[in-house]
Amino acid sequence: MLARFSNGVGFDQHDLKPDVRGVALKIFGVSDSSAAAEGQEPRTVDFLMTNSTNPFGKDQEEFVQFMLANVNAGISGTHLITFLIGHTEVARLLMKATFRIIPSRTVAVQ
Repeated sequence: MLARFSNGVGFDQHDLKPDVRGVALKIFGVSDSSAAAEGQEPRTVDFLMTNSTNPFGKDQEEFVQFMLANVNAGISGTHLITFLIGHTEVARLLMKATFRIIPSRTVAVQ
């Protein structure tokens, strides 16, 4: 299993600074009974979790458009701003998640 922790701004900053936070898990060697019966190899399964209560998009296509605008924003942020102007619900959800502060906690893993 691999785990990746991330934030929305793309650089390290203190956990108490407002931002979108996430963790992704990749589980290797997953097989199900139908795959095994058909002779298929085990596969990987990915899980993505964020501190947002809602995804940034009404469907998969709008979420991908949001991510592409964010990646292509560069220093000026023009692509992302243009996208958010045309997708006000995504902009609202982004602001809600960005300014939500999640305090850090220590968790014992066994």
